[in-house]
Amino acid sequence: MEAFDLKRDCNLSSFAVPYIRGAILHDQRDNHQPLKTPRRLRELHQRARRLIEQRQRQGAAPLDTAALAGALNCRIEQLEEAKAVQRALHLLSLDAPVPGCHQTSGEGPCLMDQIAAPETSDGPSQAQRSWLEKQLKALPDLDRALLKGHWIHQRSWKELGFQLRMDPKQAQTRVEAALDQLRHNLRWEAEE
Repeated sequence: MEAFDLKRDCNLSSFAVPYIRGAILHDQRDNHQPLKTPRRLRELHQRARRLIEQRQRQGAAPLDTAALAGALNCRIEQLEEAKAVQRALHLLSLDAPVPGCHQTSGEGPCLMDQIAAPETSDGPSQAQRSWLEKQLKALPDLDRALLKGHWIHQRSWKELGFQLRMDPKQAQTRVEAALDQLRHNLRWEAEE
């Protein structure tokens, strides 16, 4: 509220309401998206959509991608990336019909039908289990206890931190580092 000037003949509420509303909208746009996407691309897509709508209202001919990028002062690649981000943010229900599948009776394939069922429900193979057991044995005792506590026994970071007498954030950081090490080992062995 440093921008509010008492010398101006204006109520604080007239200044504060749009200012606060804008801050809330920015927070929602930046922090409450289903996917973390660059703000600049979301804003570019909004500018493109507004320009297209404005031209439609005026009865002007639609712009091709190159002309639209020129009007927005951006590269075609940036505009395409902004469109891709917008498509990625558009969520569909798994019960939604498969795009491009024309249905007459309303009983057609849905997106859920496109998800392949696992071939076996037995879980990891014996080779995978033995590899994982070998990798876990190679970890320090604390990291092994944290991994098992969080992933097998479903304990929260706070519970693990209390149980192991450490800060919950430190417990989470150690587990993430241990998982990174396991991923690295897996990639390294796969390359051999």
